[in-house]
Amino acid sequence: MKNKLLLYSFGALLPIYFLYSYNHMSVDYQKNRVRSSLFGGTWDSFEDTPNVSFTLFLTQTNLKIEGKHCSSMYRGHKIDCSLEDVSVSGSINGSIAIISFQSSYGLGKGDAKISLINNMLLWEITKPPKGEYYIPRKAFLKKRME
Repeated sequence: MKNKLLLYSFGALLPIYFLYSYNHMSVDYQKNRVRSSLFGGTWDSFEDTPNVSFTLFLTQTNLKIEGKHCSSMYRGHKIDCSLEDVSVSGSINGSIAIISFQSSYGLGKGDAKISLINNMLLWEITKPPKGEYYIPRKAFLKKRME
């Protein structure tokens, strides 16, 4: 009788264990899914920045980020745009991404910090690329609704 009770108890707990594991995985999956969309997407600079247009096209996979950039300055007379190759890549730590980028204008490489603040991105160049480039040193960007 004792063995039957143990088998019955084990049989009764087994579905509960699998249900808990399934729900736990779903929660973890949802957290990863939410986390993967924090930086991912298309981000545009605010329109109140005169003569400058800056867009980031970002993809986030776990704690890695990569993407492309497009910047237009001086009313479109200077364009630094890389839409075919990856020009931005780095790693994420909380709400901050430390990235390297390459200018498509002068082909110099630089570093930047991207901070997520109240559903906006703050782009700040920490090490400018050598040579000529037309990417803003600092810009606030909003996520484009797609």
